[in-house]
Amino acid sequence: MKIIGEDFKEENPNSHLNSFVDKAEVHWREYLNGTEESIDKYENHLVFLDYVDDNKNSTIDPKFHWYTLHSVDFTIVTDDKRVFVYVKLPWMIFVTSIHPTSLDGWSGTIIKKNGKITNYQSINDGGFTQFLLDRASLALYSSSGPTPEVAQKRLIGVIKKDPKKFLESNTLRSMIVEKDLLRKKKMEKMPESVIGLVEEIIRPAIDNPNLDKAKNQFNKWSTRQIADKIADLSKEESDKLHISILATIRMSGILQKDEQFTFTSNSLWMTFMVTPHATKEYQQEKIVKELKRLRQQTDDKIPLAVFSFNPQRGFESGFLIPRNDETDNQ
Repeated sequence: MKIIGEDFKEENPNSHLNSFVDKAEVHWREYLNGTEESIDKYENHLVFLDYVDDNKNSTIDPKFHWYTLHSVDFTIVTDDKRVFVYVKLPWMIFVTSIHPTSLDGWSGTIIKKNGKITNYQSINDGGFTQFLLDRASLALYSSSGPTPEVAQKRLIGVIKKDPKKFLESNTLRSMIVEKDLLRKKKMEKMPESVIGLVEEIIRPAIDNPNLDKAKNQFNKWSTRQIADKIADLSKEESDKLHISILATIRMSGILQKDEQFTFTSNSLWMTFMVTPHATKEYQQEKIVKELKRLRQQTDDKIPLAVFSFNPQRGFESGFLIPRNDETDNQ
């Protein structure tokens, strides 16, 4: 507290709140040394963090989760009317009031001597929300960290050391969420039919209760590689794919029979088929056969995707994703 208090006063030498910071530092030090009985006039709040639903806030920075769920940060916060201590640990925030000694609009967050942690927490404090967003941006884009190449090399080292631990980690979970946000923003101007294919890749990748956490997260991570390949298509490629999808659906509707086309690029081969009268089993059989056909015609390093669309039943899909020698050679 003394160190960050001195930093605060250096940055705000003329603030009328400096005296409150000095008094709080003295009170807390004396309390820790056992010479003051209580500091109950100050409030301590604990906020648990989780993933932000992008549907509720489409402007969220894709890297925001790295700050909230993995970083450590602390400072004294002021807006000229109040001042408090802010400490952020992975998945949680501690805030201690200085002046005023109570925080308005904070519900289910205060720490008391007795009681239990509530599942419901809310902060109706627009100033704090903006501070959190600004602080995350400052931490993520102003600090000197490793280059993307170094970070990737470190990540590969972690995976090789203990693949199962990595697959079960919240680090991978955060990576998946961040990539989903980045991909969504990248595809904002792509045709709806192409966006729909990516949504069909992601939607089925929910946790299977019959699989352990490592396997579930591996499935999410691996299938999203296909989603990333589609998101990386050029405007010319995505427009071509969109036109072919619409034409295939239209032709199948006119002829009332199965129709399909295959899209090829340097990074992905994909077949889109319409099966208007098919059962789920028939769709799955056709997908397996088509994946085998595509694999025979292309390089083993090219990812493959097959989508089978039934206008009444919806999608079935299948993928073949090349192994990465750097990370999959365990």
